[in-house]
Parts: sequence; C-alpha cells; structure tokens
Amino acid sequence: MKREEPGGRALLTLTVALGLGLLLQGCGTSPRGPAVPTAFETKATVVGLPYDIGYFPRDPENIKPIEKEFVDSWSRERQYLRARGHAGSLPPASYLAVSGGGDDGAYGAGFLNGWSQTGTRPQFKLVTGVSTGALTAPFAFLGKDYDPELKLLYTSVSQKDLLAKRNLYAAVFGDAMADTTPLYHLIKKYVTQDMLNQIATEYAKGRLLLIGTVDLDSERPVVWNITKIAASHRGHCWPAGIPGSR
Repeated sequence: MKREEPGGRALLTLTVALGLGLLLQGCGTSPRGPAVPTAFETKATVVGLPYDIGYFPRDPENIKPIEKEFVDSWSRERQYLRARGHAGSLPPASYLAVSGGGDDGAYGAGFLNGWSQTGTRPQFKLVTGVSTGALTAPFAFLGKDYDPELKLLYTSVSQKDLLAKRNLYAAVFGDAMADTTPLYHLIKKYVTQDMLNQIATEYAKGRLLLIGTVDLDSERPVVWNITKIAASHRGHCWPAGIPGSR
C-alpha cells in the first residue's frame, strides 16, 4: 500500500471539497445583494427608518451628527424637566460605556446587579456598548428593574444558544464559519416591544443609548442611535433575520 505524504489526506479532502463546491454552488444560500457603492457608504440609509440613526465616527465630518444629537438631547431633557416644574440648570449626568469581552460580559452583568444592590447606582444619561457590551447596554440603560433579565441572560445561556457550527463547504464558500441565527432568536426573546417602548420614552427625556457595530462592506465602525430608532416606532421595518445590519 502506498504511503501518503504528511498532510496528504487533508489536502485531498480540501481539494475534493473545493471541487464539490464549484459543482454545487447552485445549491448554496441565496447570494446577497450588491454592496453600497464606496462613494455612498456613509450616506446609505435603512429603508423605513429615520435617515440619521447611524453614524460613521472614523471620519471627522461624520462626528458632527453625533455632536448635534447630543446637543439636541439637552433640549429634550430641559423640556421634560420643565414640564415637571424643574427649572434652572440641568442636573449632573452619569455615563456608562460597556466594552466587549465575549463570555466576560457576565462580569459586567454581575457588577451592575451588585451596584444596584448598594442603592448607589445612578440613572445614566448616556449608555454605549460594543460586542457583548451591546447586549448588556439596553438592560443597563433601563435600570435596575432589568437586572433579573440581564442576570438570566448571562447565567442560563450556552454556546448552542448563540451559534450553530457550519460544515466545511459553508465555511469555505459562505460568509462565516458559524450561523448566528440562535443569537438572533435569543435577542428577540429578551428585546421585547415593551423594552423598545421604554427606550423610546427615555429618548424623550433626553437620554441616549448608542450601540457600536461594524459595516462589513466599508470595514469601518458604525454607531447606531438605538433610542432614536425606538422613538421612531418603526422598528418593524428592520430587515427580517438580519439584526444590526446596514
């Protein structure tokens, strides 16, 4: 029997897989539409939603919409306080930035729960989140009443609730080595219409919830104004099955 060179079987397997892939391309998932032309990447909008809900902070000219949104939030806050008989200067503001870290996001969830128990946790005027912090941020934004849900989210979830591994063909010819549909359904379970309504209410008070993602076509960060999206009451227009996409 002829002895194979080291790595020969793996090479043969990959070669066969590539060959099958070329033959079976018609059996794959439907191709995505064309990307937004480079010249319009920072001007693209989401159909059915306000045009100024996403910001590209990497470019200096795109910082201005974020600054304007923050300045406008002061006006909304003053109006809200005056309607309740509070005149004068705005009260001191607290800000919270929740970073990434995968499974380590459980630490942040525990920290927020413990902070609430001390009775000293403030209401944050601005909350930002990226990666796993984007999952924590809405719960942190709405306050201690959402601590139980936040704790459950990080203590009762395993890998199968977040992603499904794909086969070799999908890994080579698809867009990723895993399918995040389970994560999509998990988010749908916790991010309810009631939560969105509460976020919308807080926007009218001058508070802001900003979530950072990545535009894969332009390879640049995008900041989404979740409070403004919720306040538009048109979140149902978001592309089905593509949470957080642009």
